[in-house]
Amino acid sequence: MEKTNNEYYVKNGLAYVCGCLYAAGSVAHDRRTGNYVVSLETSSRDVAEAFASCFNCFSSKQATVRESGRGSFAVRVYSKKDVQLIISLGFREGVPEECFRDSGFRRAFLRGVLDSKATIRKRVASGKRRVTTRIFSTKEEILRALQELFRKEGISSSVYRTGRQLCLDIDGKAKNRSVLERIGFFNRNKENELRAWISESGVNPALRGDEVYMNST
Repeated sequence: MEKTNNEYYVKNGLAYVCGCLYAAGSVAHDRRTGNYVVSLETSSRDVAEAFASCFNCFSSKQATVRESGRGSFAVRVYSKKDVQLIISLGFREGVPEECFRDSGFRRAFLRGVLDSKATIRKRVASGKRRVTTRIFSTKEEILRALQELFRKEGISSSVYRTGRQLCLDIDGKAKNRSVLERIGFFNRNKENELRAWISESGVNPALRGDEVYMNST
């Protein structure tokens, strides 16, 4: 998508970009070289293309997706004006304040977080399908801020330590159905996998044991 004056697309595009950057990207000013750069690298082409498209809704410089030699997709834009815009939202201090004032901005921000950072944990316990959306970080303040944003969308979660990292868990079909309905994904692999898993209800006698499947794409 090219730059637009449509307020809805500008606001939601900016929110999605901020969510991706908050979870998995970077916004930087290199004082040594004088460069201002916005960058995101992801294993999902869907996410990279959504990020570039949303970025181009509001940016002064157009973003493109390039495939790296490591099988991932990168978006990198050198633009002082766009870096300053993102920082002006309070990005460096944490979650943009607009997330607490505007529900549409909040949902688009969380969609960026889920697309770029979340994993879907699927398991079978006593013949029942169970699903958890998980976000890992080494910084507790990041997960606590996200936990509060999910809470404002009526989605409860837990934060706990696992080894050297911390994890935010959204556990159960009902909560993950709310994730799909209220927030959603641009990452089609994640959305399709989560939707297929929670559409199954009750006990499936053909499923045995506690086999665990992980999707981190």
